[in-house]
This record gives sequence, structure tokens and C-alpha cells, in this order.
Amino acid sequence: MSAPTFVDEVENVVDEVSAWGLEVIDHVIKTLAPDGRGYGQTVVNIEEQLVEYRKLRNDPDAWVAWVQAKAIEIQNTLVNSGVGVDTISALDLTDIATAMMLDYSSKMEEELAKRMI
Repeated sequence: MSAPTFVDEVENVVDEVSAWGLEVIDHVIKTLAPDGRGYGQTVVNIEEQLVEYRKLRNDPDAWVAWVQAKAIEIQNTLVNSGVGVDTISALDLTDIATAMMLDYSSKMEEELAKRMI
């Protein structure tokens, strides 16, 4: 077996950093919204959630605004929780908000599908 090349080593580093980044993002998402609701927010029943979701569902501009607002909310939550500026700046808050949007959309689509049967 030959020794790893420089390219092999760089690829390994990229893989490790990517895995670490995914873990950080996943941890932040689960911490901020473990059950689809942020800490301190009121519980909204599924019918009320679907009413709100239907407003977003086919409106790309509304989704963009939702993601931007969620990214700001995440940043404020992290700052208020004492997370350091360096840590926050290392995160892509828009990516985290987009992941939350995809998770939310998927759950709401499942609920809508149940009601169509």
C-alpha cells in the first residue's frame, strides 16, 4: 500500500471538516427547535400551523422572508444565550434557517397529505 498523497490528505481534512460542520449545524437546529418550536414559544396546534404554512406554501418571496427572519432569530437566540461572536460567525445562519425551513415544510406536507386521504 502506498503512502497517502497530498491530495488524499486534503480530501481527508475536507471530509473531517464537513462532518464537523454538519454536526454543529445539526446540534444548533436541535437545540433551537427540538420539536419544531423554539424555547419559550407557545405551542400551536396542528390546524393553526397548517393555516400559517398554507400562506407560505406556494410563495417563494414569503419563504425567502421566512428564512431571513429565522436566521436573524437564530442569531439573536445565540447571542442571548451567551454564544461567542466567533462561534456565531463560523456558522452559516442562512443554511441553518434553510434546513429548519425544509424540516418544517416536510412535516407540514405530511400533515396536508394525511388530510387529503
